[in-house]
Amino acid sequence: MDERSDKKLDTLIEAVGVLNGKFDVLSGTVGTLNDKVYILTETVEFIKDNAVTQESLDNLETKLTGRIDSLQTEMHAGFANLREEFQKELRSIRSELEEIKRRLAALEKRTQEDADAMAQDYLKLQQDYKKLEARVRVLEMQRETA
Repeated sequence: MDERSDKKLDTLIEAVGVLNGKFDVLSGTVGTLNDKVYILTETVEFIKDNAVTQESLDNLETKLTGRIDSLQTEMHAGFANLREEFQKELRSIRSELEEIKRRLAALEKRTQEDADAMAQDYLKLQQDYKKLEARVRVLEMQRETA
């Protein structure tokens, strides 16, 4: 071969070496890009599988609102029942208190009547005692004079 052909061959070999180096760099870059695309694909799939959409948030809000309304209805009904039972028990207690008041008033009246009757009996007994005492004195005086 001639010198010129050798030079061309050397230049060609050198160019192939440079291209081979660039291919290695490009191959590494493509591998890195493939890794990045894989990571991005996995991330997008994860977000797609786990992300909340506006529609799912609206559905959740509707369900929660319904449950809250249901709980409020149950709570109001429960409190209404408790209030009704409380008022019924309160009426019963008030009725018992009125009966106790009535019986106490009757007892107080009888006690007062008994006290008045006893006072009258006491006064009558005191008058009878004084009469008897006066008669005893009269009899004693008659005995002394006799």
